[in-house]
Amino acid sequence: MKNFNVLHYVTNIIYIYTIYLLMTTFQRKESTYPKNIQNLSYALFYIIVTTVFSFINIPVITLFANLICLFMLSFLYSSHILNNLQISIVIYTILATEELIISTIANIKTLLIFKSEKHLNISIIFLGNILFLLSAILIKYFFNYKNNKKTTTMLPIFNLAISFLTIIITFILASNSSINSEAFTFVSVSLIFINLFSMWGYEQITTTLNEQFKIESLKEKTKSYEKDIQFMDEQITNLRKYKHDGKNHLLVLMGLMKGKESKDALKYIENLLDIYSTEDMFIKTENKVINSLLNYKIKKMKDNKIKLTTEIKINKNLPVRDYDMSIILGNLIDNAMDAQMKINEENRKINIKIVDEKNKFTITINNTFNGEIKEKNGILISKKEDSSSHGLGLNSVKECVEKYDGIFKINYNDKKFTSYVMFIKDKN
Repeated sequence: MKNFNVLHYVTNIIYIYTIYLLMTTFQRKESTYPKNIQNLSYALFYIIVTTVFSFINIPVITLFANLICLFMLSFLYSSHILNNLQISIVIYTILATEELIISTIANIKTLLIFKSEKHLNISIIFLGNILFLLSAILIKYFFNYKNNKKTTTMLPIFNLAISFLTIIITFILASNSSINSEAFTFVSVSLIFINLFSMWGYEQITTTLNEQFKIESLKEKTKSYEKDIQFMDEQITNLRKYKHDGKNHLLVLMGLMKGKESKDALKYIENLLDIYSTEDMFIKTENKVINSLLNYKIKKMKDNKIKLTTEIKINKNLPVRDYDMSIILGNLIDNAMDAQMKINEENRKINIKIVDEKNKFTITINNTFNGEIKEKNGILISKKEDSSSHGLGLNSVKECVEKYDGIFKINYNDKKFTSYVMFIKDKN
């Protein structure tokens, strides 16, 4: 019984770490709490579930203790009660399924592999936690792959191999009745720490890869602000030019009026109106960020002979931060403009629709394109020569939209490409 308790205390470390893996996988946001608060929360979780199992050990109480702890733990990452409850139930369902599998094995009395009854209980609790960890590795890798997070294929395979090898070694040891419980416990504990170390290594490498990817994304994001600054500089230059030209125009008009050449003065004014009416189209809304970004893009579109139509109905306050809106809108328009440069001038068309409704804020950008789409692992990527920036634009949009629990969709056919973003606004 002593060896059973020792192994139970140690294997619970795997259990808590597996909970951490699943919690950080299912929750869409990283915890905003300091690391010491997070570590303390998981330590309390370990103490509670270990104490309940060791001193109470009533299935119903154990179940509720785990569920309540999981539910409370989920608030480290999100304040949405329904979302947290759902995630807690999903995690415990995975745990319950694993326990059901192990219990089925334990109840088969004729199972020849457990030749020594003294190894049975120790093997069951050990295998249960290893199987739980194995499930978490598979789920985390699937989510990382699905969300296009940077990782390597070999690391998950290596971790899976270690877990499978651990299970095989456990069965081999359990079938050997000559090994005493102390030796069996020692080997099991050693295998636990090997599994934990391999998973820790995987987490560290994955974190490093994602940090590098974020740095590349940040470089891409800062381009948007650089373009804003460039546009403002151009507008300042234009204002100085208009001021200088305006003075000259007034001098000409004054000369014409003094010479009582009113017809020539009127014709001169008409010419000026024609010139200014053909100047750049400007967007003017209540939001300065939208104005600055769109007007810069409009100038670029005009330079590249891209036909533009717009429908802008927005308020001063946006549902997202100005910085994130600049990233979202800037990258989507850049994506549309890049597509225009691959088709004939007469077919270049972009439609931008930004609507701020009562309960939602939507961005829809339609553009013509050549029908060629390049994908990698189900993710659309650009065909730019710089392979290091492939997919960063749309991925930056996806990250910003998900930060606010928004929706980002892409649809396309042979001739038309549509990007759609929607944010649900707070009712209050």
